[in-house]
Amino acid sequence: MPAYEGPIIDAHHHFWEPELSRQPWLLPDANIPFRYGDYNAIKCSYLPPDLLRDAAGFNIVGSVTMETEWDLDDPVGEMVYTTLRKEGSPLIRYRSRDLTRLIPGLRWVVTFDADGQHQLDDVAHLLQVAEETGVDVVMGSRFLGAEPVAMPPVKRAVLRAAITFSNALTGLRLTDTHNGLRVLSRRLANELQITMPDMAHASEIIEIVATKGYTYQEAPVTIASGRPWRCSAFSRRST
Repeated sequence: MPAYEGPIIDAHHHFWEPELSRQPWLLPDANIPFRYGDYNAIKCSYLPPDLLRDAAGFNIVGSVTMETEWDLDDPVGEMVYTTLRKEGSPLIRYRSRDLTRLIPGLRWVVTFDADGQHQLDDVAHLLQVAEETGVDVVMGSRFLGAEPVAMPPVKRAVLRAAITFSNALTGLRLTDTHNGLRVLSRRLANELQITMPDMAHASEIIEIVATKGYTYQEAPVTIASGRPWRCSAFSRRST
């Protein structure tokens, strides 16, 4: 049987630079339990030129870069790193809050849940409110305007209780304290330092807004399930 000579898409590979210290498991002293045993041999930089060298002789027409267990305290760092590498930009040490420095012209950062419950029309509306008011953060609220779609009564009651507790704790006057759709200003995004993992960051953002006196406003959004999105954040640049 002759060898395959057609086009190839490398469906799974990794790029990393351990000297940046952004993958804890690749640090010099790290030695986590690994299914392949001793992995010290791969604690070295591996970048696109290395892949092309190793794939010499094959007709590589595309590739899929996979995640590399990036530091959990910088949830979008690997996305920024990959983008910079793709564009050939110089690399520096950074955290997520440095997005305002790494992306020229960035004015707003939009966050949303990746389970399909938010709507693009609402994103546009929140951005409009942010532009018109100039507040530091516009937070979506499922309890302003239309009622949440198919929300079980028990969940509604739990959310209402959480809102009451959060408002009493922070002194803010919010109608929805755990809505993932929000628009952050450049200033807030630059100064924000999230330390809590998973969904706890929603409460942390509210606490930061309250303690540091950032200006805020809520805007109605519609919550519904069913259309998964493929990313978890995006930004708007000035035009």
